[in-house]
Amino acid sequence: MKKIHNRSLKVFFLFIFFTNLHAQKKIKALFIGNSYTYANNLPQLIQSLSLVNGDTLQWDSYTPGGYTLQMHSNDATTLSKIAAGGWDFVILQAQSQEPSFDSAYVVDNVFPYARKLDSLIHLADSCTETVFFMTWGRKNGDAGNCAAYPQICTYAGMQGKLRERYLQMGFHNQATVSPVGCVWREVVNQNQAFDLYQSDQSHPSLHGSYLAACVFYELLFQRSVFGNTFVSSLSLSDASILQQTTHQFFSDSLPIFTSSGNIPVSSFTIQQNGNQIQCNPLGLNVAGYQWDFGDGFTSSSSNPTHNYQNPGTFTITLNAYNTGGCIVSSSENSVTILPLFVKEQTRNAVNLYFNDESELVVNGLISGQASALKIYVSTGQLMREMKFISDTEVNFPLFLSPGIYLIQICSGDVEIRSSVQKH
Repeated sequence: MKKIHNRSLKVFFLFIFFTNLHAQKKIKALFIGNSYTYANNLPQLIQSLSLVNGDTLQWDSYTPGGYTLQMHSNDATTLSKIAAGGWDFVILQAQSQEPSFDSAYVVDNVFPYARKLDSLIHLADSCTETVFFMTWGRKNGDAGNCAAYPQICTYAGMQGKLRERYLQMGFHNQATVSPVGCVWREVVNQNQAFDLYQSDQSHPSLHGSYLAACVFYELLFQRSVFGNTFVSSLSLSDASILQQTTHQFFSDSLPIFTSSGNIPVSSFTIQQNGNQIQCNPLGLNVAGYQWDFGDGFTSSSSNPTHNYQNPGTFTITLNAYNTGGCIVSSSENSVTILPLFVKEQTRNAVNLYFNDESELVVNGLISGQASALKIYVSTGQLMREMKFISDTEVNFPLFLSPGIYLIQICSGDVEIRSSVQKH
């Protein structure tokens, strides 16, 4: 593995542009739940959102109707799918009502089986992350259990208990929580014309399942769902509302639901000084970094600096490790390095500028030399090339738009390269 080397460049400065790239991701996920996951084929919706962005979700599921975590913890099919291992994520969705019941019930009938399933997941593969799928309160609360558990008589009360209990499951098991129910609440509070519920006021409509898919996409793939072109059979406006609400929620509240788990959430910015860059990661749950600068050099430093030795376009890749040593988060930036050569000091001082008539003026060349002019736009593409016989002053009527241009002139044995601003 090569280490970073810093070497100064004597004849030119380097100008660096950088833009975010889309790092394609491949994820394997197992969904363990019941009809809330099965309705509208939630895993398939997530897969469709990922595909249009070039990502891949390979998934399996086991979702018998009405199943509780206790039932799953003793079900041969559930146990065999978990034991197969190789999953990046195993998503656990409890029965829709149980986590909202009183503390004594949940402590005896929910938490122990969440712990058992989580332990089996890590026994099968230490790199697999458990994700608890926080569901939503029923549209008008749980009427059937209202007398026994008054706190769930309303939607708000039931949703509040579900949020509390799923966060507890995440905390006790050092696992991640998918905040579907919380984003659901955000949409409910908007009083949209569409309904997230089916007619039973419990199961998700297609709008509800699409919202859940948006939440899982942002959580598992760590990128914005806003603007995704897959809308299923929803209207574009409805899908956009669900996407935007999801992305805004994650922008504001992501650490609440991921800080107990082990998913490294990472991105990075770049600062540039001449030919040198410094990478500054923004991370959560990150224990180690591995950088690839795209030019054969790598680093495991948290805030590496790197000097590029040649112009070109390079992809910087960051892989973030969690405490278990698993690479489960990656991000990329593109770096384009352009040669902005310092004007060589020759016996004649050569000046380049644009005059008021939009002409490029070149002063100071030796007369009578066979010469060539090349003009590049600021992103490095060759825009124009011409040959001429030099004179002490040469005017080129180029009629270029305002901007910065990279000028290269070869005249006899003299080569001048410089950037010129046209106003």
